[in-house]
Amino acid sequence: MLFLNIKGHKKKTEIELEKLKKISIIPFSLLLLLIINQVISPYSVTPNKTYEYDVKKAEVFVKLDDKSYSGKGFKINDIRFNQRTTIQAFVNSLGGDNVLWTLSSGEESLAKLADWNLVDESSLSNIILNPFSIIQNFLSNPALVTEGLGLIFYPFLGTNRTIEFFKDLKNQTHYQYSFFIPKVDNVQYEAFYEEIGQMIIFESLVSGKLNQNLSSPEFNMLFTHHSQFVYDISIGLLQGSRFLSEGSGIFENKTAEFSFESHIELKKYNLPKLRLTNNNSQLRWWLIGISGSLVLIVIVFIIVRYKKRKP
Repeated sequence: MLFLNIKGHKKKTEIELEKLKKISIIPFSLLLLLIINQVISPYSVTPNKTYEYDVKKAEVFVKLDDKSYSGKGFKINDIRFNQRTTIQAFVNSLGGDNVLWTLSSGEESLAKLADWNLVDESSLSNIILNPFSIIQNFLSNPALVTEGLGLIFYPFLGTNRTIEFFKDLKNQTHYQYSFFIPKVDNVQYEAFYEEIGQMIIFESLVSGKLNQNLSSPEFNMLFTHHSQFVYDISIGLLQGSRFLSEGSGIFENKTAEFSFESHIELKKYNLPKLRLTNNNSQLRWWLIGISGSLVLIVIVFIIVRYKKRKP
């Protein structure tokens, strides 16, 4: 009888130990998953959340010989939207190195993937340093200009990697140029980087001459390209971005000029003033603004004069 009690007590003790082992494994497993997630996932945005942005500018201008082309706005699913339109970035889910999200405006929506390791780092670097990554298609096919600039929009970047990425652009410019702009001459480059609380502010100003003579399309053009970004590094979320770019020279044996401007901000956020300056660039955009105002004044003057003459 005593033997049976000891045996039964032993079995009970073994069962309880097994339960304790299983219970102890659960928090350990959760901790391990959290550690792994911190290592492999750079994203910290919340799934099933929508972020709203205002597209304040999406303008492009191209002149080839004596023909000029201009356009404003962007497209989602071949549906054109004017600038000053609100767009939404909805976070569907997070993967290891990516965010599956949906771009939408009105009734149009489009599935998107933010993947820092796959394409975003090289793509964003190219856009920051090389205006031809954006403007070349418009110069090759100027009919596209009337559809507007489109969206230059990277709402989600990795948190720690975002910091290192912009620091590298600030400190390792020679490497970036050799990798992303192999045909650039007479480069002048400035960059600004600052962390204010949870925000990082990055700005760059690059100018030079782009040459391509051994492959199509052939071109030789001067350019100035100004970029600005603000990200909340606590979650890797874009607060605002701005691009101002212009250039002139020869493109496919034609005299060519171009300019484009993109300006996108998170709702209720205002980008800070630009820190870096380029007198020629500022003068050109100032003149564009003045000429636009003059056209508006002339139109109003004609309408008022017409109404006065009308019996």
